[in-house]
Amino acid sequence: MNQYKFSIILPVYNGDEYLQQAIDSLFRQTYTNWELIIIDDGSTDQSGKIADQSSKKDRRIRVYHQSNQGLLLARRQGIRRVSGNYLMALDADDQLAETALSKICLSLEQTHADFLFFNFSMDDMFQFPAMNTNFHNLEVFQKEKKNVIYHLIANQVDFNPIWNKVIHRNLFDPTMNYSYFGKRVSMGEDLLQILPLVTAAKKIVFLDENLYFYRINPASMTKQKVDFGAYLSIKEVLLEFFNFVDAW
Repeated sequence: MNQYKFSIILPVYNGDEYLQQAIDSLFRQTYTNWELIIIDDGSTDQSGKIADQSSKKDRRIRVYHQSNQGLLLARRQGIRRVSGNYLMALDADDQLAETALSKICLSLEQTHADFLFFNFSMDDMFQFPAMNTNFHNLEVFQKEKKNVIYHLIANQVDFNPIWNKVIHRNLFDPTMNYSYFGKRVSMGEDLLQILPLVTAAKKIVFLDENLYFYRINPASMTKQKVDFGAYLSIKEVLLEFFNFVDAW
């Protein structure tokens, strides 16, 4: 099983309230062949310090500090620094179930998927699935059946987060330049990243397990103002989405 090394990318901007809990969820993993790449995206709180302290405790954690560039470009910085063969994302206020990597590893061994997605939960006991699907465990989507996934992207918003995906590093196009979008895209970043990956994937598999705790954080939500910039962000993402739809 150690042939699978997971690179988890965690971008953080002023997320010190829950960051340590997110990192601790990696320390609890029953599967140990992982690395955590933290991108401190110009935080002005204690996030950078928390990340640095964790990296001193465990060599599997690497921290990079940069000026604020936005979530999309912060994740891209992390992708450039991975050494694993499968990539995952973790948000600073969320957590992975302690058996997440073990179960993912077993699923990859059985299916040889290059793109795997799993269910998630909004309770920290990982009891209740948040994504409603009619898929059976380890269902495979490839060739013509990928149309089911394209339909999901277009019609089911809870499919689009990148943090419940496990993606082979070969699917990432190193020449893809997101700097055009930069901080202009403050909403819909995940969809923007998912589109080319789903398109390139040869074998997509669904793992019917709640492996990720998605925290609804009222504090962070109230800080986000719905302004004209947010509408422009949605417009940018939709234009890119329709470019991919035409190709499908």
